[in-house]
Amino acid sequence: MFEKHSTMLVLILAVGMIILPTSTHLVAQPPASFQLGNWKHASDNVEALFVIKGSLTRETPVRSAVTPAISQDSFYVSYTLTYPAKHIDTADDGSGEFFILWLDDTEGNASSAHSNQNPNIGIHVDEKSKNRFMIRFSSSRQAFGAELQGDRETQLVAKISKSNPGPEQPFDQIELWIDPVLTARDKPGTKLQVDAARVSTIRWLGFSTGGKTEVDDRITVGNLKLAGSWEELFGIRPPVTPKAPQPLPKPVVTVSFENDVVPILQRHCFKCHQGNNDTGFRLDVADQVLNQTTPFSAKTSHLIHRLQATDDSRMPPKGERLSPKEIATISTWINEGMQWNETLFPTPLLTSDHWAFQPIQQPEVPKHVSNDGSDSSNRTAVDAFLRQQQEALGITPNPSADGSTLLRRIHLTITGLPPSHNSLQQFHQLPAEQHQAWLNKEIVRLLNSQQYGEHWARYWLDIARWAESNGHQHNRFRPDAWRYRDYVIDSFASNKPYDQFVKEQLAGDELSTEDEHIIATGFLSAARYSGNDLDKQIQRNDILNDVTNTTATALLGLTMECAQCHTHKFDPISIRDYYRFQAFFAEGQPGSVVLEDARDQGPALITEYWNIYDKTHQRVYNELKAKGNPEPIYIAPETVSRRLSGSDKTRFSQLENEIRALPKAWSWYSTQTDYLSLPVAPHLMRWPLERERSALYQRPTYLLIRGDVKSRGPQVSPGIPSLFTQTTIGPQPRTALAEWITSRSNPLTARVWVNRIWQGHFGEGLVRSPGDFGTQGTAPDNQDLLDFLAHELIANHWNTQHIHLLILNSHAYRQTAMKTPDSYKLDPDNHSWWAWKPYRMKSEMIRDSILSTSGQLDLTRGGPSQKITGVSTRRSVYLEHRRNTPSYLNEIFDAPDANHSCVYRSQAVSPIQSLYLLNSDFTNQQATHTALQVQQAAADVEVQMEITFMHILGRKITREEQPVIARFLEQATLKDLCLVLL
Repeated sequence: MFEKHSTMLVLILAVGMIILPTSTHLVAQPPASFQLGNWKHASDNVEALFVIKGSLTRETPVRSAVTPAISQDSFYVSYTLTYPAKHIDTADDGSGEFFILWLDDTEGNASSAHSNQNPNIGIHVDEKSKNRFMIRFSSSRQAFGAELQGDRETQLVAKISKSNPGPEQPFDQIELWIDPVLTARDKPGTKLQVDAARVSTIRWLGFSTGGKTEVDDRITVGNLKLAGSWEELFGIRPPVTPKAPQPLPKPVVTVSFENDVVPILQRHCFKCHQGNNDTGFRLDVADQVLNQTTPFSAKTSHLIHRLQATDDSRMPPKGERLSPKEIATISTWINEGMQWNETLFPTPLLTSDHWAFQPIQQPEVPKHVSNDGSDSSNRTAVDAFLRQQQEALGITPNPSADGSTLLRRIHLTITGLPPSHNSLQQFHQLPAEQHQAWLNKEIVRLLNSQQYGEHWARYWLDIARWAESNGHQHNRFRPDAWRYRDYVIDSFASNKPYDQFVKEQLAGDELSTEDEHIIATGFLSAARYSGNDLDKQIQRNDILNDVTNTTATALLGLTMECAQCHTHKFDPISIRDYYRFQAFFAEGQPGSVVLEDARDQGPALITEYWNIYDKTHQRVYNELKAKGNPEPIYIAPETVSRRLSGSDKTRFSQLENEIRALPKAWSWYSTQTDYLSLPVAPHLMRWPLERERSALYQRPTYLLIRGDVKSRGPQVSPGIPSLFTQTTIGPQPRTALAEWITSRSNPLTARVWVNRIWQGHFGEGLVRSPGDFGTQGTAPDNQDLLDFLAHELIANHWNTQHIHLLILNSHAYRQTAMKTPDSYKLDPDNHSWWAWKPYRMKSEMIRDSILSTSGQLDLTRGGPSQKITGVSTRRSVYLEHRRNTPSYLNEIFDAPDANHSCVYRSQAVSPIQSLYLLNSDFTNQQATHTALQVQQAAADVEVQMEITFMHILGRKITREEQPVIARFLEQATLKDLCLVLL
């Protein structure tokens, strides 16, 4: 019999929660849109609510009506079950166990089997005679999960669904979870689908025992829940329904483009503005007309202003003016949406014969290349191409530099650090004829070092405009942005293929939710982020513009930002191309994404945090509204935090601390994931972006007239620039973009990357405008060489180190910096690379080299960034890199501000740099450390001079320098000498 018991039955479905107290007559309290009816007990085999014993026969001791009936396409059911271990029989000592929760469209009676192609969830014996959790539709169609464990409460969760949607379709699928965590939604332990399911509507449910359930068995069940979604099952607040942008107005069209507008244009405008013309503006191309108009707003359209003007800006400038009636016709056409006939005036296909937009061809390597490693000007294919260019100019390249110079050059350009004491010692112990071979091996060793990854990561971080703060006025710190920096370092250090490197950064969250892929999207989320924008459209559009422009510059070497407000003036990129490219990123935004180790606990903590926040926000809103504050009422997050009270305040503080401790990354998230597969933690902003992932849905991309988010033109979908062969864009748009960018058919990506590698070694690229491969950029010094390197990169599976080796082993890289008069006269700008051209070290290299020389450099890898103080001796790449507040050394040595992609650092030289190096506390402290090392190595002054030069400059002191330095030391200290040489 049913007895009064403290256990309560919790039931949830779709719209609410009801609680059924245990009693003889079970009635839902309070009433709701869904409830179980009165539980019916058909036998005395129910001792207390949900403590059930068997009868060695098939029996339904308890069942209930489901009101209203369930016919939706899917729902969840959950209950807990405890089976005493002493009552569990096995096939060896008995018949095993059987117990189910059934769901059916009919009530049946106490002995009904309820196994006629309807859902069952419970316990049964599998084919190996093990008692296991089970789902089934009939005795012949069942699937098993984990083995039953006695004396413990186990939660069973099942999703029951229809493979074909519709109220008349049967429930034919069951998925089962055993003791699931919140984040296991997409990972059921067992699945089952049948072809002959019968039940399309659930009207009854109940618990049944069987012939295997004995009289002394005691099965405790409870916490029965029905829910329309996983979130409701776990008590998670459902996502807020997004508010899509207001649709564009659709007035009745009264003006015909073909019959009313075109004749006016033909009479007054087409003489100068049809087809390619000297004015640079066409009125027969829709996108160019859009540049001069604002659809649905003739009064703000530049075209109308020009037609009505009376000064020199009037149109037409000469001849008959448009009549007021004609201007009114064009104004009405604009106000009615500027309907266009693409058949009559099709958008012309953009074409270009510019070198950078042509396919990469494999050029034939000029003959007479020496591969024996000898000191010749033809060491590699790189030299063969350059020698061909030099011979055409009548130039002879410089000879190779001496070994000491090359050792230092190689270390600095590969690792950003001078050669270590051990490297110097090994090198100088070798005979001169073995130097080149030893250097070849040293190059390979350095390219596989962590220091290489740290140094070359800095180049990429400049390009990616990476920083650890938001920029703009508030410039909030991003405490988890360092993970992207470490990802870049590790990618270079492990020689990750460049195409994979690009794909992970553009579409990591579409590839998987693994930490590495999520962290990689820090490339996108590195965008500046203003916390002062109340207008969410403007706020998001600024970020999307940043992402679009950076992606085009970093990966394609294009100045696409020039097409943000109008079709590009010089390159074949239309305004439509710009916004189609932007559309790849439209359903995503930056945020503090929880990483794998915390995804089990993260969603629950974050949900509770927002529940308290939203409750307080609503209370504050109601108070302000009651005081007569007009709409819209804006309430900053800091205000909500201050207005928390009582237990909410205490718990909110605890949640903040717990969420802060979760491992997170400042990354990109989108509609490709949800709050369970990729939870997003709160981040501190004055006016943050809309937090709900659902707000990213229904966000169409529009062509923005003159770049104004409030002046929307036609809607556009993701697509690559029309100049290039188009590609199919599937459900994962950024993956499609990444595939196109790294495809063999893309003429830009490989050229841009090998040019950056060349620039990293020589200080300048073969194309000296590394961020502009368009028509206004500089032509390559040697296009055949550039295309050879680009082809080699692709043919060798985008292996960056392969390109490094081609360059580092070349004579071009190893030659001297002598300014040969004859060569200088013929090629003063060194376009044929006949000499090594020295360039100033970057700020990070200066600091790191000084610390390395003084023996104080801490080579610890990775981890959160260090504060910029005089205390840390970590490599500079590991120091905090905030926007707008650079260190003094970075400021005077031209480090970028990270507000925009930086593809080339300024090489300015100023007196203040020398003053810093001579007078700063940092350099003086390191000079003291260096002098101490020298003094500990030798007491003799002459020996100290030799050690100092070798230690700091990596070479021997010359005979001419010895007396000069000796006289210097008579008037100054060894520390002073170290300071001068540093």
